[in-house]
Amino acid sequence: MYRSRDPRIVRDNGSLFVSKEWREVIRHFEIEEIPIRVRHPESNGRIERYHRSVREEVIKLVTQEKLSRTEAARMLSIPSSTLGNWVKAYKNGELGDIGKTYWPLTDIEMELARGKKENATLKM
Repeated sequence: MYRSRDPRIVRDNGSLFVSKEWREVIRHFEIEEIPIRVRHPESNGRIERYHRSVREEVIKLVTQEKLSRTEAARMLSIPSSTLGNWVKAYKNGELGDIGKTYWPLTDIEMELARGKKENATLKM
């Protein structure tokens, strides 16, 4: 199989990415992992831009296409409360601020994350 580059995945530090199953998939397919900084969405600009575009299009369904919040949420398989929060932020002119309320992890949160990662590695 011809590949112009080795496959890479840019990932956050979610629980999925420290699981035994994930490690097996990465190893099996010889995928390079590129972890981003914790609570720093700017580290992964492409996906953050994609999320912003999706949010904007979903909001158009409710505000311009006049779909009810419940109908749009059901159609897109997202929680109605999430869509409600997006619409509220849009109406208040705060849509661009969604996802920017990240703050640095506390020392205990950092230690917990390290422990989880170490535990997942040991289970492999």
